[in-house]
Amino acid sequence: MEGTYSIEVEKPRSEVFAFLTDDENLPRIVPNLADHGVIEDKPGKVGSTFWHEYEEHGRRMKMTGVVTEYREPERWAVEMDGAMFGLEVAYTLDELGPSSTRINQYSKARFKHIFKLMGLLFGKKMKADGEKVQAENFARMKEMIESP
Repeated sequence: MEGTYSIEVEKPRSEVFAFLTDDENLPRIVPNLADHGVIEDKPGKVGSTFWHEYEEHGRRMKMTGVVTEYREPERWAVEMDGAMFGLEVAYTLDELGPSSTRINQYSKARFKHIFKLMGLLFGKKMKADGEKVQAENFARMKEMIESP
């Protein structure tokens, strides 16, 4: 399942990139992120590994990830892997002016095992639910980025 989302924010691209790549902002951006940490931090960030633990409906799910791209201030991408699915997420930042940036997010989820079947059966509903959550997350993120 693939998705894209885009939003404009009134901040310079370098500030937006710094916000998105700051681990301390993760719990504020992703509301169901219960805990997170760095496994190994590599020079230049590419190849750095991390873990995330998400909580959904009282259940916890742990995923590990690796930074696959880090081109400051224009692109940042990660690949994550968990028991139910793998996930690729990439952000590109387009400079619209000295104090305006478009954030573009591309994501691709690859379901595993029995969850492949669930993806086929409920894919449209899951995508619609995901888009709703994404809109809420991006609206919250825009507010945080633009606040002084």
